[in-house]
Amino acid sequence: MTMTRQPSYYVYYLIIPITLLSLLSSLVFALPMDYGDKVALSMTILLSFGVFLTQMTNEMPRTSQQTSYLTIYLTSLLTLSSLSVAMMILILRFHNYRGKVPQVLQKCAVLWKCKCSKSKLSTDPAGDVNPHTYTADPTWKDVSTRLEAMCLRVFLFLNISLGVVFLTVLAVLS
Repeated sequence: MTMTRQPSYYVYYLIIPITLLSLLSSLVFALPMDYGDKVALSMTILLSFGVFLTQMTNEMPRTSQQTSYLTIYLTSLLTLSSLSVAMMILILRFHNYRGKVPQVLQKCAVLWKCKCSKSKLSTDPAGDVNPHTYTADPTWKDVSTRLEAMCLRVFLFLNISLGVVFLTVLAVLS
């Protein structure tokens, strides 16, 4: 009798849904700020990772000496999703603040705007963007918008990088 392992179960029921959830956890930052359920969506995705981790723990053999790579990958995504929820709450708090923005955050918002939209700012003769010519003081909404755009890029990069590393490790071990 010959027994072979069928990887299709893990691919169709774990790896593909987990990968899609990881992309969704990053795309929460792309929703408009006026959409009120951004934190609820982030929390739902976080809970979904918890359900997948529980399901996978139940499917793995109990006598395993080594932690599976899928468990490490899912735990990493769970951590990123937790950070995503925390950042979303911080961004929403910034969005609803009133008053003057601290100087450090004003400079960060202006520099981020300079990096993202060179066409709207004046340039010096060398063609470089001059952030000192940008005179409007950023508001808390501007800071939250810039922070959200940065988080979208960072979390999308981290999720894709984790997926590539995970699939590379699986390909090398196969």
